Amino acid sequence: MRQQTPTRVFRSLRSRILLLALLACVLFASALTGFFLLIRQTQSTIISGSAAHLFTVLDTFSNDYLSAVGSSNDSEPVQALMEEPTPRTNAVLAEFSLNAFRRDPGVEGGFYSSARDSLLGYAFPTNDGPGPKQDIPPRERPTILSVARQAATTGKPASSIFRGQKDVILFQAVPLSRNNRVLGSVWAMHRIHDVDSGRDLQALLGVSCLAIAAMACVGVAFWITRNVQADVSTIQSRLQDMESDLNQPRKGNVSAAELDGILNGIDKLGVSLQQKIEKERQLVEQLHHKERLASLGQVAAGVAHELRNPLATIRLRAQMSLRSKDPEQLDRSAKLTLEEIDRLSAVLDRLLYFAKPIQLQRKSFDPAQMCEDLLASLEPEAESASIEFVGPPFGHTEIVGDALKLRQVMENLVRNAMESFEGTATAQKKITVSIVSTPSDVLLRVEDNGAGLPGNGSQKIFDPFFTTKARGTGLGLSIASEIVRAHQGTLTIKSASGVGTIAEIALPRPADHLRNAEASELSGQIL
Repeated sequence: MRQQTPTRVFRSLRSRILLLALLACVLFASALTGFFLLIRQTQSTIISGSAAHLFTVLDTFSNDYLSAVGSSNDSEPVQALMEEPTPRTNAVLAEFSLNAFRRDPGVEGGFYSSARDSLLGYAFPTNDGPGPKQDIPPRERPTILSVARQAATTGKPASSIFRGQKDVILFQAVPLSRNNRVLGSVWAMHRIHDVDSGRDLQALLGVSCLAIAAMACVGVAFWITRNVQADVSTIQSRLQDMESDLNQPRKGNVSAAELDGILNGIDKLGVSLQQKIEKERQLVEQLHHKERLASLGQVAAGVAHELRNPLATIRLRAQMSLRSKDPEQLDRSAKLTLEEIDRLSAVLDRLLYFAKPIQLQRKSFDPAQMCEDLLASLEPEAESASIEFVGPPFGHTEIVGDALKLRQVMENLVRNAMESFEGTATAQKKITVSIVSTPSDVLLRVEDNGAGLPGNGSQKIFDPFFTTKARGTGLGLSIASEIVRAHQGTLTIKSASGVGTIAEIALPRPADHLRNAEASELSGQIL
């Protein structure tokens, strides 16, 4: 795979905008993740702050209790933790707890006795009922007992957090020791109600805004893609219309200002091309006119040469007829005079055909059938001269043009090939006719192994009145070249003395020929 292949994936504008939409979705997912992490972090901060405050409350509670009991081992609070508790001692401890937690709404707690492994002095200052709440919540009791026992056993603060669907409960305990003797611990429980209160709505609003923003980005991307694609299609359609006809009007407009500038530039380019084509046609017409004027001298010289010899012969025979009364001599002079007059008539006919414009009767036809018919008509002459035709069967193809005039050209080429064997000692006389199709042209080729052209004859072969034949007019190939040119084609001849000759007609394929039909008509008119 070539190194440039990966860069071509995003060459189209649509793929780039789709990439933008994908990046918008990734941005949305990243922002959503960050938003939830922020909410989670905020919740953790609230819980951490509440835990620190609860630890401060317990530490103050522990210090206040130890200060209140002093150094006496016989005080009721101390005895309540050391011995079997009584209703009175439990009430005393509850009073301590009530005073400790009164200033902190939502906090409830009490004492833990290591000697009895039990919870004592429970207080819930924020109870809304008639009188103090005395029963430890049964569902939280195992957790409270575990945390309080852990603090008393390890001599270090202990804590636990329970996260419910709506509430978060903090459990903490601080060891309680006196004179290096662990009495137990003080514990507290704090319910944090609706820790996510207000934040759920904020999260929902935030997520909704992000979703709307992402969808808006994707929608805008697809809208831009659709509009740009429609604009590009309009430009492509305009180019296709101009390819077939520069005069076709614009069929649509584009929405983007930049693409509208491109479309206007294409329209201006079409107008400019049309003007240049018109100027080129005028230049071609002038060039052909100058070529015709330049060749007029050659034509005049050729006509003078072609007419002088027959006229001289006629003059001589007329003088001889006046001087001689011999019937045979008069009869011979009359016959030669008539032959020269016929020769002059043929020259004039060819000159008239060469001078008048070539009018083409265009239609679609198969050149293979034309060549097969031509070779079939010339086959008797070829057999009498021991010439072999090589050609049919041909492959089917199609061109647009004047079949009769193109057959006239092919017949001229084949006859020239047949005449090239006159006076040669070639053992195997062969003429090959072939048809070759290329992406742009159809080639009609005539090849022989005859005498060929001497010297630089190939360069002058299309000049009027240039001929290598004893009695040729020199107009056949000139007329053939003009007919091929009228079909927007080319006629080339390659020849070498003693080797043979290759004559090739290149005609444009139907699509190209129809596109240049108007130029072809112009060429026919200026011939």
